[in-house]
Amino acid sequence: MRSESRIDFLKQVLTFFNVFFLIAGLGVLGVGIWTVVDRHNYTPIILSTTYAVAAYLLIGAGCLVLITSAIGFVGLCKLRKSWMVAYILLLLLIFILEAAAGVLAYLRGTSKQIFPVSIWSDLNHRLKEIIAKDYGTDLAMSNSMDSLQKSFTCCGSADYSDWQNSDWGNAEDRQHDKLADYIPVPDSCCKNTTTACGFRSHPSNIYYDGCTSSFAAFLRERLYIIGGVGIGICAVQLFGAVLSCCLVARLKKPKEPILRYDYTRAG
Repeated sequence: MRSESRIDFLKQVLTFFNVFFLIAGLGVLGVGIWTVVDRHNYTPIILSTTYAVAAYLLIGAGCLVLITSAIGFVGLCKLRKSWMVAYILLLLLIFILEAAAGVLAYLRGTSKQIFPVSIWSDLNHRLKEIIAKDYGTDLAMSNSMDSLQKSFTCCGSADYSDWQNSDWGNAEDRQHDKLADYIPVPDSCCKNTTTACGFRSHPSNIYYDGCTSSFAAFLRERLYIIGGVGIGICAVQLFGAVLSCCLVARLKKPKEPILRYDYTRAG
């Protein structure tokens, strides 16, 4: 009876755990989707794959949680070892995915020893490439750059003077229409946007600060969120796996029926 009472206790605790696990998994899935959607306008600009990889790891872990929770509920209802072992293995897999996403995001945002090329260096190099060659010829890049400059109230990579070396800024029509000794910049650099304000209005109407620092800080903040969610919630999986192992250890294999020979019918 004591063994059965322990099994009932573990079953109840694991049922509550599985409900919490499901809610936490939906939260992880939500954070992953939010991270991907939140970066959508700037997707062509982001060169570093760590940000995307960490987000997609969380989405994968969140989807796997839904399947694992269903298996857990079935295993708890039937109290079958095979279902519970599958549940434990999936918990450990989710633990690995979330831990990987958390550690990858946290280290990418903080450790220069492990990732010597910083987020700032990635973005600075990428933005200078876009400004020099892609802006004005690649529609997706142009729209992303305009969206970035408007959202972060910035201009260029290091500062507005980066546009001096751009193919877009050195085009003949813009050089003809610009003010004397003035660097043409896109209208998205203007504080008060009007048509052709980037090379016809007074320089005081232009944002002078570059976009690299503010955008790098934005991405670093998101990496910290991914890291915190991944590392924090993955600890829950270990607790569930330990409880499940305790339950499996107390489950007995179903006894096979013993066949007895009826001697009364033998004669």
